[in-house]
Amino acid sequence: MGRGIRAAAVIAVWGVLAGLPAGCGTGPAAGGGTRAGAHAGTGAVSDAGAETGAETGAGTGARTDVRADAVAGGDAGAGTETVLHSGTAGTGADRARLRGLLLQTQDLPEGFSARLRGGWRPPFRPAAGDCRRVLESAGHRAPQGASDVRVTATYPGHGLGELAGIGLESHPGEGAERRFAALAAALDRCRVAAVPATGAAADRETLLTGSDLALDAVGDDMRARRLHGRLNGYPYEMHVVLIRSGRTLVSLVHAGIADVDAGRTQRLAGFLADRAGGSAGDGDET
Repeated sequence: MGRGIRAAAVIAVWGVLAGLPAGCGTGPAAGGGTRAGAHAGTGAVSDAGAETGAETGAGTGARTDVRADAVAGGDAGAGTETVLHSGTAGTGADRARLRGLLLQTQDLPEGFSARLRGGWRPPFRPAAGDCRRVLESAGHRAPQGASDVRVTATYPGHGLGELAGIGLESHPGEGAERRFAALAAALDRCRVAAVPATGAAADRETLLTGSDLALDAVGDDMRARRLHGRLNGYPYEMHVVLIRSGRTLVSLVHAGIADVDAGRTQRLAGFLADRAGGSAGDGDET
């Protein structure tokens, strides 16, 4: 084979490789990082921490956008698909019930992937204690005051940087009412969720402020708030929703780059409230 033919063959091979979707196979993902097992099945339940990075358009084959990486902070939606925090003796049925609620995805609102990922992690350090308490209630790490029976997961969205972080808690007696009241009061006081960075990250503008979010009521109690501004220089919005259905507390964070659709937040809230309110065993007091 002549030099000209060999050169043409090499160019053709590189052209094919360059056209592969980011993260496909074992090659480098967009943004220079690597990803392993981004969607390693939908039924496993284990500890978090196996996956790093965040990917948009889950299940659609879309390339990761640099803006999504910038606001993900390397943690949003990271980990395995569903995270169960250990409970106390006699709570096995409750753990199974909460796990089942997250796995019932047949009526998941349009625009979200049923391929669950690990518990959500805020892509910034919350500025104040009230904001931190509320955001942690939907996140991977169990916050102070949370129930021992707790399940978290993330539904990836189809929008740019979009995701829905979910935290479910089960409380005995009137515990869910007390927990909801405390978190709702903290959410009302969450005026500034993130402040501009200092030091090496000072050139990346970050400022998220709170405002009212009007949604139709679902469940027995509900409270909602919008956090809007810029994260690492990009426009960013979060809808934070608290729902109580019986003795189950639902914490929802619907986030994305630029504007987040309140209609989709409403449908997500209704989807979760319906499952929490209609789940078997909700009246089994402990």
